[in-house]
Amino acid sequence: MRDTVGVVTPSDIDRIGVVAGCVLIVASPSCTDRYPTGHFARLAAHTTQDAIAAIERRRPTVVVIDWDFAAVDKLAICRVAGIFPTITVMASMAVASDAPAAIKAGCQAILLEPIAPQLAMMRIARLSQAVPARGTAASGAEGATYRLWSQICCPSCQVYGVASFELAKRRTLWFACLRCDHVWTARP
Repeated sequence: MRDTVGVVTPSDIDRIGVVAGCVLIVASPSCTDRYPTGHFARLAAHTTQDAIAAIERRRPTVVVIDWDFAAVDKLAICRVAGIFPTITVMASMAVASDAPAAIKAGCQAILLEPIAPQLAMMRIARLSQAVPARGTAASGAEGATYRLWSQICCPSCQVYGVASFELAKRRTLWFACLRCDHVWTARP
């Protein structure tokens, strides 16, 4: 599935400036097309420096980070995105056990792979309309797509207060303890 707008390269940033509705995809060049953005302009970054420059100069509405892409400093990108209150960050990952780190880094949404293109596009559209949550889950993230559950106890460390972060294809709810990083599933 190709976007109608196409990909904007980092060298285009100075020429076109800030445009409402831009989505920044931080992923390897071969994975950028896994995240269709519909009618939103799509900016792709493949290095930490390009991603930070795009965030600072372009102010995308949504930043999608492929959490499995080892060539970028995901924490640095989340830290810079967190400076701007209008930016929402979504992490995409193959391994659910990476979710606590992404949530702690400031991601407001988690998307588990494999990803159907329509699901990615709908999630990006939803996040572009939402007011982003500020801070990490530990400090409260009322606008995030994950939910904090103060009445649920982690089966590993026995501490109350966990995050549910994804309702998967088989209607399975994923939970993550942000204290011990334990991840588990349950049926809703």
